[in-house]
Amino acid sequence: MATELPYKELGETVLHQDSTWILTMFMIAILVIGYIRSHSATFIHQLLSLTTSSFNWHSVEDAISLHERWTCRILYGVYFISLSLLIYEIITAFGYGNATHLSGLALYGIIVLLCIGFYLIQYIARAVVGYTFDIPNTIHSIWLCKILFANIMSIIALPVVIIFPFSPEHNYPILTIIAILLFTLMYIWRILHSFRLIISDFLSLFYTILYLCAVEAVPMVIIAKILTQGSV
Repeated sequence: MATELPYKELGETVLHQDSTWILTMFMIAILVIGYIRSHSATFIHQLLSLTTSSFNWHSVEDAISLHERWTCRILYGVYFISLSLLIYEIITAFGYGNATHLSGLALYGIIVLLCIGFYLIQYIARAVVGYTFDIPNTIHSIWLCKILFANIMSIIALPVVIIFPFSPEHNYPILTIIAILLFTLMYIWRILHSFRLIISDFLSLFYTILYLCAVEAVPMVIIAKILTQGSV
């Protein structure tokens, strides 16, 4: 990321040729969020407020359980759109997409499938760990944090997503750093909230570490293994 990219006119940048379909996907995400905003105004506000305060945590949790379940699921779908766009833009901006011999919507589609596959593996691992150790409440609390993380990221990642294809190439490194920092900070936020909600004794700590290893680390290793074998 530290490599200085050559200057190019905006219309000649590597991502500008994808700007039409990226803008289309961005607008789909915005329209969905706008629809949710018009029907669940307080939910979106409470959701975003969790990034700075836990005051509305129980209100959001109750809303998801009672009447915002589908809203939460729809935002989870938007998360896949925005996350996949962000990954696509980063790997294309720095030429990593050339190794796959794919580009445009084809590469984006592969990234979407990989993201969905990653979360399906996590979902299965979550169910196995919860059933094996009979800790449904602990697993539910951790998974709730994950869902809220995805819901929040589905919204706050969009500004970076739309700036990328309309920015000069020399701005790609700083945009990538911003995207990585944003994701990292939100991931730390999720982990800290998970610990805060469930840690009460040594056994809880043990199960939490076990969960994080099984559900967070293992899927990453599996996907990395698949990608490594595919590139040989």
